[in-house]
Amino acid sequence: MTQEFKDNIVAEITSKSQEMFLLRALQNDAVLEKTTVKRRRDALKAMPKALNDAFELTVERIKSQGLDSAEQAMNILKWIFLAERPLTVDELGHALAVEPEDKDMELENIVDAKAVFEGCLGLIVLDGATSTLRLVHKSLQDYLQVQYDARLIFHDGH
Repeated sequence: MTQEFKDNIVAEITSKSQEMFLLRALQNDAVLEKTTVKRRRDALKAMPKALNDAFELTVERIKSQGLDSAEQAMNILKWIFLAERPLTVDELGHALAVEPEDKDMELENIVDAKAVFEGCLGLIVLDGATSTLRLVHKSLQDYLQVQYDARLIFHDGH
């Protein structure tokens, strides 16, 4: 990828991000995940201009990962979104380790902390002050709430 094209990516994303850093970050990730210059150009042209559209695209990107990774990432988002209080990484790992047919928690089924973040494509963060996981922004909470209320996402909640 040439420097000129890199500069073009930055200019396009900056001009379409409406001065919102989160939108800019999600747009950047969506473009740079593409593996060829042509695919990156196409992604730039189709880049979402609104934050909710960027959330939708990111959730679709999560769902298009390998089946196990996609399922795990969506479960992570579901647990963080539906939890009554913020969860620590360990608590989330334990929650994910229990499967519906299990009578006890399988220690070998605990998710690696690094894997918790990788599959969620930037939609969750670790709050350094409280050592708990949270959604990246209140606007994501609002987006997921609308999707949840419309029964488009997490309808099999815990």
